[in-house]
Amino acid sequence: MEEGCDCTIDNVAIALGINHEYVGDLRMILSSPVAGGANLVDQPSSDANLVSTNVITFDDRVVARDPQTLGDDVDGSGNILAGTYNAQGDGSGFGNSEGLGRFNGTVLPEAGDWTFEIVDFFSGNTGTIESVELAITCTLTSSPTFPCNLDPDERAAQIQALMETVSDPATFEDPGSPQSQALNWITNEDTISPIMCPNQENIGCSRGGLINPMIQRYVLAVFYFATEGDDWDQCSAPNDLDDPAAIALADANCDRVVTPYGVGNDRVGDTSTDAWLGPVNECEWGGVACWGGDTPNLNLCIDQLDFGKSCVCVLVILMISLFTHTSCYSSCTYIENDGLAGELAPELGD
Repeated sequence: MEEGCDCTIDNVAIALGINHEYVGDLRMILSSPVAGGANLVDQPSSDANLVSTNVITFDDRVVARDPQTLGDDVDGSGNILAGTYNAQGDGSGFGNSEGLGRFNGTVLPEAGDWTFEIVDFFSGNTGTIESVELAITCTLTSSPTFPCNLDPDERAAQIQALMETVSDPATFEDPGSPQSQALNWITNEDTISPIMCPNQENIGCSRGGLINPMIQRYVLAVFYFATEGDDWDQCSAPNDLDDPAAIALADANCDRVVTPYGVGNDRVGDTSTDAWLGPVNECEWGGVACWGGDTPNLNLCIDQLDFGKSCVCVLVILMISLFTHTSCYSSCTYIENDGLAGELAPELGD
């Protein structure tokens, strides 16, 4: 079922592979998450055997066949032959709304368990359930909804086109390149909420609407993968970006903050120590600081990237072509020799 759709059930069928020495001892029940249980068959009048290789199917769409006749068709060894029957329901009737038809018209939930159970009323004979195959036919009653109003393939294509404005498209052909890893992360693995969209306004660095904030987040991810961020001595990404416990553990292993310098403007993230690639704005990642709200056109745009004491002014890393600030002081990147790995250029940027 497509995500975000309602699906109204038209029919339910179940195919069973069961071993048992006396079918007349058994009651079989199928239950749904929303519509209760339906008797498939209840102690049919037969002493025949069920063998799992002869699959028995219950389906109310077929021509009415009384499940109480289960056991009439047997082979020379007394084993019930494969066949299809209507469900018995709660009473003596079959093929009615209290059989499998009780599920029809109900809305299939996106979560919940269907349960098949067998009640054996008498001791002495044993059996096993070898296979259960449930087939549900339903009609979509609403259109699927997707983040960004784009299906996953369209969203991925638009994100790549956006990132090709700052990275050479050829770099995406190598799945091991920092650019490819960053593209995959921001497309498929980034768990920030609300989800970021290539075709809509997002919270973040937009230069007054001139650029999509996904670009800055992507570039920092390129920096992370180019410097082998998983091997940093701190602030590495959580092992599981969907697990709050893993995120908390990664955050606890990050105490990097930017080196203060004397500016009067508001800043974002200058005291934050969240792990990189975590589900917060990238300004909150350890060692990152951004301009604040009192600088409207630069709000949440990178102001400082600080990983130690030695200032190496690498303007290309921070996409100086996208930002107005070109001085080494305000765009300085601090690199600590024992904290990072990998080459800074040409991996970062084009």
